[in-house]
Amino acid sequence: MMTQAATVSTAVALIKKNALVRLKEFRFAYLHLKGGAAGAPPQAGVGTAGGRDVPGGSCGAVEIFSHPLALHRLAEFLIDMNRENGRSLPLVLAPERAGTGTYLVAGYNFPERHGDVARNWFGADFDQAARSLKGKFVLDRGFDGSVAEVDADMVQRFIEQHHYLMDTN
Repeated sequence: MMTQAATVSTAVALIKKNALVRLKEFRFAYLHLKGGAAGAPPQAGVGTAGGRDVPGGSCGAVEIFSHPLALHRLAEFLIDMNRENGRSLPLVLAPERAGTGTYLVAGYNFPERHGDVARNWFGADFDQAARSLKGKFVLDRGFDGSVAEVDADMVQRFIEQHHYLMDTN
């Protein structure tokens, strides 16, 4: 129940604060433990997204989303909200992981209708972005490979490289 409450409150806060940044190929948001731009050192405190404060955000709520399954639940909720608003773009979320100096970066494709299954091509794109940059990347080789753990000082470059690669494909 705590995860569901955090999912709804975080999604609503992201939408209200316009913290989902729209790029040509996808939308993305950072979820920080405490204010500041992407790549800032982890600090306990207020949750933020996209460099903007998220009302009602808390260190605990952001920590929930540092787990891939909880983050997936938030992404599905945001995708459903955006589908209803006619904003159909894939989504990249990057929550800060407490005490690790890393971000979990996860990509989600946008199925046209609720219940449809869309192949998640973010895994291959993340792999290509990681290979083109020098840094610490841990790619999830699990079910779909669309999750990467990225050093805080590399996360913005990783997102930019991913955007560049998508734009050129």
